[in-house]
Amino acid sequence: MEAPLAVAFLDRGLTSASYLITAGALAGLTSVMLVMLLGQTRVLYAMACDGLLPRKFFAAIHPKFRTPYKSTLLVGVLAGVVGSLVPIDDIGKMVNIGTLLAFVIVCIAVMVLRRTIPVKRGHFVHPGFHWFRCLASPSTAT
Repeated sequence: MEAPLAVAFLDRGLTSASYLITAGALAGLTSVMLVMLLGQTRVLYAMACDGLLPRKFFAAIHPKFRTPYKSTLLVGVLAGVVGSLVPIDDIGKMVNIGTLLAFVIVCIAVMVLRRTIPVKRGHFVHPGFHWFRCLASPSTAT
């Protein structure tokens, strides 16, 4: 699958713009993947601290840098293996669907928590709070 915007510029003879767009897309994809890798190590660390994963490995903190270094190494090696074996189009799709799934899970969790553990009034207020509250949990909206 080709990048449609870069191909459109290439078809018009604007090769430098096409290269710039392609470089921007690669930089964006790379930065998203790096941030997701950083986030994944923190999730593994939090799960280990909660007792859901072995603490000795996943909650091990580096004495100098104070980061979860063993899980960072594990996630980095796994990402390197996947990155070297899977085409970049498929990696882009996996990153996009993973991000979408994470947002959906967080949104569902917020709605469930709003019903099971109602928040006291006045803790967090923003413009249109009551409209969003009505959408999230109509029975508790006042």
